[in-house]
Amino acid sequence: MIHSKTKKNRLNFVTFILISTLLSGVVLLSSQTNATNPTIQSSSKANISAQQIKAMGLSEVAAKPTAPDFTVADLAGKAVKLSSFKGRWVILNFWATWCPPCRVEMPSMEALWKDFKNTGLAMLAVSTGEDAATVNNFVKSNPYSFSILVDQDNVAGELYQIASIPTTYLIDPNGVVVAGKIGLHDWNSPAVRQVVKELLAKK
Repeated sequence: MIHSKTKKNRLNFVTFILISTLLSGVVLLSSQTNATNPTIQSSSKANISAQQIKAMGLSEVAAKPTAPDFTVADLAGKAVKLSSFKGRWVILNFWATWCPPCRVEMPSMEALWKDFKNTGLAMLAVSTGEDAATVNNFVKSNPYSFSILVDQDNVAGELYQIASIPTTYLIDPNGVVVAGKIGLHDWNSPAVRQVVKELLAKK
């Protein structure tokens, strides 16, 4: 399996504390060091309001950390680097084939992806701790078209301090983590679709 990470990325993200609250099924990130990434305020394309985040059913990441970069393989063995999606809105999902809620939310991810893939949305589903054969067998029975990545050694999972799955982050076009959630989510709800449409319409 192909994977890589930089020591700098890992050390930067270790400064961020993962705070989970199961009452609302969301994930919050707060920082001990840097409060707000100024880039998010200078690019209208990357702006997302607290109201939009709430409407999507997500929780705002107040610290606005830069998304730790990683490279893992897709199902064909091709290396995929997170930072290569800069300039697009990214839904970064961590999952596993044995996880029932992960499997339940995937059809809604597929529906959202199919409708917005040509307008600037990227969707990456990172399988954590499973080998390529296991993931490929799952996909044969569940032929989703969004990007499914294989993180057998949990490289990306460790960078993002994943403690429960599914865990999903929303990353803006500047590569900043702006929102997230732990747990099952309907990614094709009218509210989610409306906000995604608004975000992708920004120039």
